[in-house]
Amino acid sequence: MSAEQLKKEGILTVIIGIVLIGCALILSEGYDPRGGLLWSLSNEMYLFNHAFGCEEKQAWQQYQFCNDGFSVTIFTKYVVAVLSILLVYGVGQYLEFFPSLRFWTRTSKRDDGPR
Repeated sequence: MSAEQLKKEGILTVIIGIVLIGCALILSEGYDPRGGLLWSLSNEMYLFNHAFGCEEKQAWQQYQFCNDGFSVTIFTKYVVAVLSILLVYGVGQYLEFFPSLRFWTRTSKRDDGPR
């Protein structure tokens, strides 16, 4: 792969990473303006929080009790960390440190003649 194509792919990877991080931050819940973005991100922000087989949380309860089921929470900080690795990979591609992400290759037909 040529250096020009690798730089284009690196820029595309960086743009995709930035857009996905922005989407993750926009879709997250638990932001507290008193603490700011970094505090909220490291403590309370989450993308998905669901309790399977548990009683419904009442308005006055701070935590949901889950004796018979289980609760799944996907925190935003972990999603942003994984997407940051994608950003670093894109910058590495742009600087020509890392290879292309393309797992497929074009099959070139070689004309060697009859065998």
